[in-house]
Amino acid sequence: MAAETLTGARAATTFPPQGPGSATLVLPVFGSYSIAANVEDGDIFELAKTPGGWLCLGGWVAAGDMDTGPEALDMDLGWAANGSSAEASIVAPWGTTYTDSGYTASATGLGNFGVWSGDAITDLMPAGSNFRPIVLPTPLWFAYPTKIQLEVNVAAATFAAGSVTATLLGVPLARG
Repeated sequence: MAAETLTGARAATTFPPQGPGSATLVLPVFGSYSIAANVEDGDIFELAKTPGGWLCLGGWVAAGDMDTGPEALDMDLGWAANGSSAEASIVAPWGTTYTDSGYTASATGLGNFGVWSGDAITDLMPAGSNFRPIVLPTPLWFAYPTKIQLEVNVAAATFAAGSVTATLLGVPLARG
């Protein structure tokens, strides 16, 4: 098999160079919550709301070490259904079709993070904190404003109060 050059839609000669504009301007969505008491399975923390017509590219979740003993705390990041009556889709200027991710709820759509260990990982985070990258192989499009939320699966074994912040990066990609 011979090596070849393969070109994605946003690198095609027919697509203009990226610059200021609606499909390239990075728009952050972020929100925090200070958790003062141990959580329970099923607790939901609503952190932020996306704008309508927003394409999520990825992001991160950062939190204090809220489980200081043998870690058990398990929380995932997703979204509530946006309440739209029909599933929408859009064809982006570069030709990719995206379907409204927020049409149905997903408790783990942005991260099924497993147990939250606050132990340091060399060169990634300081001790006593959590850092969870949100890596999306395909961007997620939210046609309508959608609540981003953290859902608890397992309570902390040895709870310590702390804050959690979700930061998502995306671009406006308005409905037609």
